[in-house]
Amino acid sequence: MHSIGFILGGTLLAAVGLQTSGAAAAVNAAKVDFAKEIQPILEKSCVECHGPQKAKSSLRVDLKADALKGGDTGALLVAGDASKSLLIQVVEGTHAEISRMPKKRDPLTPEQIALLRKWIEQGADWPDAAATEDARLKHWAFKAPTRPELPAAKNQRWVRNPVDAFILAKLDGEKLTPSPEADRTSLLRRLSLDLIGLPPTPQEVEAFLASHPRLDLDVRRKVLQSLDALRRAVKVRSRTWPAATAPGSAASPAREPAAGA
Repeated sequence: MHSIGFILGGTLLAAVGLQTSGAAAAVNAAKVDFAKEIQPILEKSCVECHGPQKAKSSLRVDLKADALKGGDTGALLVAGDASKSLLIQVVEGTHAEISRMPKKRDPLTPEQIALLRKWIEQGADWPDAAATEDARLKHWAFKAPTRPELPAAKNQRWVRNPVDAFILAKLDGEKLTPSPEADRTSLLRRLSLDLIGLPPTPQEVEAFLASHPRLDLDVRRKVLQSLDALRRAVKVRSRTWPAATAPGSAASPAREPAAGA
């Protein structure tokens, strides 16, 4: 009887032990969730020095592509082999040349390191859905241009082109009204100063007022073309002026002979 009891007891204990070890193996085999378990560790302990603000050793761990590429010291991860992964070596402080990371902060806990090890041993899966958006790609240079809708403006008669619509909408938002349209003399003066840097002469003003009683878009276009042609002519002449006025040239003023020559 006693031997049967011992046998039954040993069998029961063995069964319990098998169940316990099986449960532990199941827990150990559970897949690590990168977004919930790994990414928070990287963001808290690594991104400060290896992120968008700083990228020491040319390494970033906030972006999947950059993290998998590694930095100046080589690959960060060796999928399936945690001991050969630089990440594990530096957080454990076992690397021959690199001191323990993170610097000047509390080291990772044994539980965090074990979680990183388990993640790498399972293949270091980094889902694209958990990838952090690259802030560099938010720059306007990476965005395709789009034509915005023209804003509604109250005084549509003031709008002569699409740009005017945006200007007037901004003025309406600030409860401001456009300034009165400049008279012909002021307009000619502004255009002349903008294009050639000189105001029009009184004779030019008189001729302009006499030949253009009304100020419309065609008149403005003609004035712009005339002043732009003058600006271009002056620019071309200015290129040849140094050569024309060089000593010995035909256009160079004759020098007076030195006294006593």
